[in-house]
Amino acid sequence: MLHVLPSGTATWYFHYDAEIGKRRERRKLKIGRLDEVTLAQALGEAERLRPLIRQGADPVSQKAANREALTFADLAAERLDKGDPLRPGTQRDYRHVLGKDVLPAIGNIPATAVTRDDVIRGPRYHLEHGAPTGALIQRAR
Repeated sequence: MLHVLPSGTATWYFHYDAEIGKRRERRKLKIGRLDEVTLAQALGEAERLRPLIRQGADPVSQKAANREALTFADLAAERLDKGDPLRPGTQRDYRHVLGKDVLPAIGNIPATAVTRDDVIRGPRYHLEHGAPTGALIQRAR
């Protein structure tokens, strides 16, 4: 459904009913603004969501949970600060690698959503942002 505000801003939304316990609740999921998402893209996203919702998924709740979830950066900082004690040199090395290689690529992703592909993306991020290939090979060893 396309919502158009008096200001002229138009946004695509997907409306569905979610089961909350024994009752159903009407939900509205933002797909994107009209200037960013075409009709075909909005319909494609709606078609992708329908089977998930039939299986009991609630994308609005999942989106809210992801917003509130710990990011990978939060989890890494917590591990370094509150986890088993590390030698000072090890902690320094971990913080350096996290800061230079890992967090720029996946730091903002919810920790529960980090995948193998996200971890692999770290070196690719650096290649795309100007890191010399030799430095990446050294880091991989």
